[in-house]
Amino acid sequence: MRNRTRYLFRQDRGRLWIRDDSGRSWPADRDDRGRGVVFRWADMVLEARAGNTRDNGRNND
Repeated sequence: MRNRTRYLFRQDRGRLWIRDDSGRSWPADRDDRGRGVVFRWADMVLEARAGNTRDNGRNND
């Protein structure tokens, strides 16, 4: 993400939180979308999708 900042997700008392390298944390929302999920917090959005890891996206012709 921005400036190679790492983010850590955690569940606390039924709530999802995200923390950055500097120790700041925010409540986060999670929206499942089939084979993917969208996380939202502060002014950020992260979308993650499952891909085909069998061939790593390469064409085997």
